[in-house]
Amino acid sequence: MTQAHAAATISTHRHRFDLALVVTTLCEVERLLPDAGFSLRSWAQTLARPLAENGHIEPARPGRGEGAFVVVDAVRPS
Repeated sequence: MTQAHAAATISTHRHRFDLALVVTTLCEVERLLPDAGFSLRSWAQTLARPLAENGHIEPARPGRGEGAFVVVDAVRPS
């Protein structure tokens, strides 16, 4: 598993600057979402190329597994 295949969750603790970082694989996030009552809608990713090669803001594109930054769109039905 490469860093590009990991999702990060940041949660705050006692102090607003005291952060804990938990790195979880995308497969684990996909497995845990339904357990928490969420429905996965889509994945998006960006930063697929080195910044030195880019020269501009790289737009997000659908999917996962190629970008260094991944976003998951999930909803919790009411």
